[in-house]
Amino acid sequence: MTIRPLPGHLQEKAFKELFEDPERVESDIAAIRTWLQKQPHLASANPSDQKIVSFLRGSKYSLERTKEKLDMSYTLRSLVPEIFQNRDPLDPKIQRILAKGVFLPLRICAKDGFRPILIRLSSEIDSKNLGFALLSQFTPALAKKVVTSFEKALPLRLKAVHLINTAPGFETSYILLKSFLSEKLRNRFHVHNKNFAALYETFPQEMLPEEYGGSNGSIQELTDYWKVKVESRRDWFLEEDKARSNEYLRPGKPKTTSSLFGVEGSFRKLDVD
Repeated sequence: MTIRPLPGHLQEKAFKELFEDPERVESDIAAIRTWLQKQPHLASANPSDQKIVSFLRGSKYSLERTKEKLDMSYTLRSLVPEIFQNRDPLDPKIQRILAKGVFLPLRICAKDGFRPILIRLSSEIDSKNLGFALLSQFTPALAKKVVTSFEKALPLRLKAVHLINTAPGFETSYILLKSFLSEKLRNRFHVHNKNFAALYETFPQEMLPEEYGGSNGSIQELTDYWKVKVESRRDWFLEEDKARSNEYLRPGKPKTTSSLFGVEGSFRKLDVD
């Protein structure tokens, strides 16, 4: 078993909140591997021990929930390639995204162990430069795919999303997004707009980049750090692109975009005033 050790306070948190029993982790990993080996449609999937543990933690160590999330994760790679495929860090499109610093995990974790991620659309989310043209492309079909990914396919525990610097036209897309969220997730969204004082109540300024009134380096420094980090893992990204479900081999009925999302044919156009 090869997994990164947790510091003491996080081990305690994992035990209390995620039901992680150190004496059971190895057998749980083995149980998931045995299950994967019996899935003909997931023959290309060979996740690391660390990845399996991340899904176990994201499912609070429910083996059945872990299986469902892993299956959905590999399924969406096949059915939603616009999000989950073609992630070569050296691809010109990905290079532009990396250079813009769109997705930036902060270097300092919160006191409760969670790591804030700054998403710049131009989670805590900064939508200052998000124009109406981009907002209008956030269709019901895309919204459903994004929500399904977060809720059913990623090894994440989304604690909260804080939105700042909201742009004109934001409310329309925000309402659309919330319509697909469970009540539990809807209650975890917080809109601050330009009220940074309220943001600091959750994120102390020493955690945040200078551009947001913080003292934790600049956005450019953070962007450069993650660009190099992602590029250094290029081989991993290329290999991961090969791991996906083969719906022709799935026992029973294959999954399709229509069976999962059911919205492609229901919405032709998003009309806004």
